[in-house]
Amino acid sequence: KECNHFYPDLPAFYYVLSRACFNGVSALAPTRGPVLDRLLPLQQGDGSFGGALNTALAACTLLNLDEQTQALHRAVEHLLATQRHDGSWPRQPLFLGPAPYYGSEELTTAFCLEALSRYAPDTLTRPGA
Repeated sequence: KECNHFYPDLPAFYYVLSRACFNGVSALAPTRGPVLDRLLPLQQGDGSFGGALNTALAACTLLNLDEQTQALHRAVEHLLATQRHDGSWPRQPLFLGPAPYYGSEELTTAFCLEALSRYAPDTLTRPGA
């Protein structure tokens, strides 16, 4: 589902709202409920939110909003299961603009690592490791 002409997918928009809340922008506190109500139904049967980047952004949103739920656990499991052997995840667009899109494997990987490191920094292991 498209978000707007800057963000191609809703998890990116929810991430920036939740990040502001997490960092103390109290005027956005009332958005917590509506963000969760709109984000959680986007989760797919495999635990993803539609690609590695969207899944990482959704996981970070849940963490920013202190929402330690099964949805978060399933998202993290999906990220661990889809990490490439070199440690990266495939690129996915984050921003739209004059060029078709802006995104990179490095950017996607950075958000995935943010989600994983904030989820359980001392307990995560990669499947098969």
